[in-house]
Amino acid sequence: MDELDKKLYHDMHIDVPIPDKCKITIKESLYNEEKIKRVYYRSLTRIALTIFMTLLLTTGIVYASTKVYEKIFTNPEKVVGFYSDNNSEKNLNQITDTTISRETALNEMSKLLKKFSHENEKIETIELFNNSENYQLIWEAKTNKNNSILINADDKTSFNVVFNSIIDENTQKANNNIITEEEAINTAKNLCKKYGYEISDYTYIRAYTNTSSETTPYIWYVDFFKEYEGVVNPFQRINIGFIPQTNEIYVFGICNAEFDNNPIEITSEQAKEIVLKEEEKINAGYKIESINSELCIVSTNDNAYLRVNDYEQYYKQGNATYPVENIIEYRVDRHIRRVYVVTINYDITENSNTYNKSFSYFVDTATGEIIGGDDNYELTEKLMFK
Repeated sequence: MDELDKKLYHDMHIDVPIPDKCKITIKESLYNEEKIKRVYYRSLTRIALTIFMTLLLTTGIVYASTKVYEKIFTNPEKVVGFYSDNNSEKNLNQITDTTISRETALNEMSKLLKKFSHENEKIETIELFNNSENYQLIWEAKTNKNNSILINADDKTSFNVVFNSIIDENTQKANNNIITEEEAINTAKNLCKKYGYEISDYTYIRAYTNTSSETTPYIWYVDFFKEYEGVVNPFQRINIGFIPQTNEIYVFGICNAEFDNNPIEITSEQAKEIVLKEEEKINAGYKIESINSELCIVSTNDNAYLRVNDYEQYYKQGNATYPVENIIEYRVDRHIRRVYVVTINYDITENSNTYNKSFSYFVDTATGEIIGGDDNYELTEKLMFK
């Protein structure tokens, strides 16, 4: 995992890793805050979803095996140019019935500052951000020391704090505080306990460090994930970044998204058949080299839906220079589901009309619907877990 990966995964948001498709754009604007906000939310949308399909009927019910399940992926809302200059202002601070109030958000943020020993800081700005992927809202605040706090506006138990001031204060003094991975994990466990967070249910752990330099201190990152029957859930996790020896917190976040814990009612082979039928709709003139699947836990998104309905547009707007005002996306109801991630690898020739060497579909294990997708799930998985 390189420095950009770490920055994207830990610093940008509370519960979704950044897909590879946005890396070029983010590299060009990594330290431009206004652009980062737009790119972050644009990137969320790029992970996708698709058509109800294959097993189904027209009633809003899907048959899988002998049981009947309500469809998960229904009525995606088309949005165009969500993050364009014309739309950016109207997408800010849109309070809904389920949104926690600004006063409540400020109160929760003040508690977090006090918990992590930053109670003397003042919150200077706070805004409510909408996004083009789903209907989740995020309160984001900045303090007088340029530290940031994000809280899920629908569920204040999910949050992320980034103490940028710690970097400035520790640039020189922490560079030689080298510890082992085992020591880092034990330290992270103790820090979680210190701040009142129980990690016994978080059974999958990964730890890694950055490369310190004259401008960046040595930091260990440790992530704790929940697992369900051996499948890691990236949307239920505690992530922490700290400076060794001083144990000062750089990043601390909790993602506590509700998991539907849907059962497995179709087989891997059935999931592959569903995907192959979906691929027939694209008719891009390529050959399939191989197809494989694995059980994973993902969030619904619009990628597969947009790709199958407007193949050329899907890839064209992935270019970093594509006009923001022309980007087409589909907002979906957010569900965290168990799926087969079915990846198709293409045998690319000069005459084939394909933009990527592969594409991964998310096939719901209960309903058999395609509820999303990813251009490079192998990389996304690496960013999340490895």
